[in-house]
Amino acid sequence: RSCYGYWIKNKATALCERFEEFDVAWANSKNHHFFGDISSWFTQSIAGLKPNPNADDISCYEISPSFIGDLTFAKAYHTSVYGKTSVNWERTENGNIKLCVDIPEGIHGKVVLPKGYCFEK
Repeated sequence: RSCYGYWIKNKATALCERFEEFDVAWANSKNHHFFGDISSWFTQSIAGLKPNPNADDISCYEISPSFIGDLTFAKAYHTSVYGKTSVNWERTENGNIKLCVDIPEGIHGKVVLPKGYCFEK
């Protein structure tokens, strides 16, 4: 049920506030981009740029990209009070992934690679 297909199946004509059960009274706004913003999904799930991933520290970022099938690249950025944090990844000619992360001073966090990937020395 937690997907865009659920909204289409239930004849939603705009992005809803939540994925879950938008057809019940407690489901709030039927035209709200809060938890359903597709650009957020591209930024956080594909490019892997997750600001404040635990909702407890605005200076913390997690970089956890998804190197999906035939996608050849993804890039995203987020601007905070510390400045612009950006991430981009691309497939190289030999099939490896080149991952670049730029962070301003004051930002900390971690990089989490998908299973089966590792950093090259």
